[in-house]
Amino acid sequence: MGIKRVAGLIPAAGASSRMGLPKALLRLPHGAPLAGIQADTLRQAGCDPVKIILGANEREVRQALGDSEACVFNERWPQGRVSSIQAGLRAVYPFAGCVLLPVDTVGVQAATIRQMLEAVGLGVRSVRPYYRGERGLLCWISGELFDPIMALDDAAEEQARLDELLRPVECRLDVEDASVLNNINTPEAWAALCGGMEP
Repeated sequence: MGIKRVAGLIPAAGASSRMGLPKALLRLPHGAPLAGIQADTLRQAGCDPVKIILGANEREVRQALGDSEACVFNERWPQGRVSSIQAGLRAVYPFAGCVLLPVDTVGVQAATIRQMLEAVGLGVRSVRPYYRGERGLLCWISGELFDPIMALDDAAEEQARLDELLRPVECRLDVEDASVLNNINTPEAWAALCGGMEP
């Protein structure tokens, strides 16, 4: 019987230098750490296992989350995001598919992720949500992409290099969830986002 499980990964290994504190520990008006909220969203969408990929501030984040089983440490985190995705994929392999949800793509609904999973069909290798023509920052990837992603050279990593692998095989999915575009990097952006939410 083939592998059927869909894993979920939350890249959260960066130093968050522009934010000034670990993004994984930002707190929404509801009070929970952001990385934990993202993990819960993936679980609600049906992902299992779900892992949070840590690098900088690993101990602080692990302690705050109180869930070491859900954390993966990427010792190569200074090399960039591809190294973190590789570490996460290694931790959840084998899988039929995996949802990559950046910690700073805040507010994505579990229903949107379920919609992505429903779009997976025979021969589909990646699903990318779009909102009003703009490409979202999360995606689903097939287990068939494990080897090609692991073969990327993280020592010379640029974000576009992963995109070069994914763009040609992506299935575009139009969604009504503007949060798929969120990329929260500064205190001002975080304050604006939280200001638009009910406490």
